[in-house]
Amino acid sequence: RQLGMNVWIFRSFVLILYGSTVALSLNVHQTLPQPAIFIIESIVHGLWTVEFSVFLLESFQEYVDFKTPLSEWMSRWSYGAYLLQNILVFTMPVVVFVYAYNAGFDRSLQDVTTGSGGGGYGAIVFEPGSSVSSTVVPMTPLVIGWVYACLVYTTLCYVGASILGQLFRV
Repeated sequence: RQLGMNVWIFRSFVLILYGSTVALSLNVHQTLPQPAIFIIESIVHGLWTVEFSVFLLESFQEYVDFKTPLSEWMSRWSYGAYLLQNILVFTMPVVVFVYAYNAGFDRSLQDVTTGSGGGGYGAIVFEPGSSVSSTVVPMTPLVIGWVYACLVYTTLCYVGASILGQLFRV
């Protein structure tokens, strides 16, 4: 009722956007010219981001409308966790991932002139003064790192916000 449309039409739209996002991410659009790809991806990913957020709010409002001690605690410290996310979620996992990935990289197989090798992939290398790397990284470590970041670092954000809030009596 708050959406201004039938909820099942909305959910179907979100599902279609999800499929479009996956299709675009899998490079099924290789026949399109580069500027068109950028515009289409920007529109679809932007719509997906907004609509999925609304979908989550709607779903939680309909199916998870109850209060527990854990939900009260998370609600109390959510803004502090949001502020700590910039440090713990967006910075630390990247640093940990790069160090962990490079530590497991077999440098004896690396071609020192091109940086490739080591099981088909090069070590993650950043040019001096740059925060961008052109190194190709396999998908499995990225997915594992993303899950780790979501589970571990988000939990740490709430714990850290709780500790800081209690220290400063917020």
